[in-house]
Amino acid sequence: MPHPIRTKVFVVLATACLIGAVSSTGSASEPAPQTITKSLKHTCLFGEVPRPVAFEVTATLPTAVPKGQPVPIENFSLKFALPKEALPPETTSVEGGVSLDLTGKRKAIHSKETKLPVVLDIAATPVTSEELTLTATGKPGALAMTTSGRLIISFGAPELALNTKDAKDTKARVKCTLDADQDAALGSVAVIPPKSEEDTPATTPDGDEETQAPKAKADEPDPNVIVVPLDPLTVNGTSTIVKLGAKAPIGPSVVIAGHVLLDAVDPTAPLISEGEAVLPPVQVAFLGFGFMPVNATAEFLPVDYQINNLVPVKAVVTAEPDGLTYGRSHIEVYARLSNVKVNGAPLDVGTKCMSSTPISIDLYGPYDAFSGGVLKTDPNSPDPALRGFTIPSFAGCGAAEPLSPLFTGMSSGPMNQAEVTVALLFPKPE
Repeated sequence: MPHPIRTKVFVVLATACLIGAVSSTGSASEPAPQTITKSLKHTCLFGEVPRPVAFEVTATLPTAVPKGQPVPIENFSLKFALPKEALPPETTSVEGGVSLDLTGKRKAIHSKETKLPVVLDIAATPVTSEELTLTATGKPGALAMTTSGRLIISFGAPELALNTKDAKDTKARVKCTLDADQDAALGSVAVIPPKSEEDTPATTPDGDEETQAPKAKADEPDPNVIVVPLDPLTVNGTSTIVKLGAKAPIGPSVVIAGHVLLDAVDPTAPLISEGEAVLPPVQVAFLGFGFMPVNATAEFLPVDYQINNLVPVKAVVTAEPDGLTYGRSHIEVYARLSNVKVNGAPLDVGTKCMSSTPISIDLYGPYDAFSGGVLKTDPNSPDPALRGFTIPSFAGCGAAEPLSPLFTGMSSGPMNQAEVTVALLFPKPE
């Protein structure tokens, strides 16, 4: 049996534990672009008068791009309202622009930032009420990152250039600062290794090399760590929900942006495997309290779901005395329910019906470097963390009435079980 440092094993877990499902269906799919809308409160200085202004930022980001390729930021706009008293007297219309920086930073300790200057236009807008709503639009361009990982894109404080139609045709510049206790991150993009590790420059439709995408600075690589990119994986399995006494399918799900970290100094060190899982929504059906037919859409979201829709996965692979390599994986996801029907009648649970805390799952099992393996919980394991996972209580359920206790009573509790089979998405020929 070869030592794990030579096997280049990649063990990942993408566990979609279907809350109380009797049957479910899901499909593996390429990640779709993500449209993000976020409101950020600022204080803007009009002359010497500070005024609160909330900017509603909208942008479309790709979910994943190959390393070195541009990360396009599309459909970008800012929407904000100004009180009439912030404008010069007798103002009839306002036009102008907005300038700001978008920041790209890799999700890593000591990662460096790259700024992308953005200029937006405000079309002439008539003043017709006590509050003027303005929209600024433009094309920010793109960022690019030369290192695989997650690129987080954040919003910088804007500066307004306002040209008002009034008695003096006033031109004013208004600087804004982000209010405290807010996360300026708009979203994140997985930067994955290309099929070939040869660096291919991005090109325009005319075939010229792309030059307008500033590249995020790569962190200094650790000379003692070898990074091996890996092919996409598929995950299938089952989960058992104790309160319902039912088994439910898991997946199929797809893992992308996979790589394994090899210790170049210590050949006996464990392999650290990392990747990100695409967990598409699934339709679930179950009997609540053993008699009430319930249908719903279940989503499994990363801990930072506000800015990200890919679930990070990490596993440690070691060689055991029996000569096999074993993988241990840990995953944390929120569960969110929507489109709920009880006995065929719609039940309005709102948009924030979620587990109150992330579901924490540990799995362990033998894993073959080339053909995959089986990872699972075990109620008889000597390790308490591997004996099962707990479904926490639900919160935020119910648009018109409190429904969280209903879903908590139906499904929450300990000692739920999961088992997944991991395999190459595109099996290699023998």
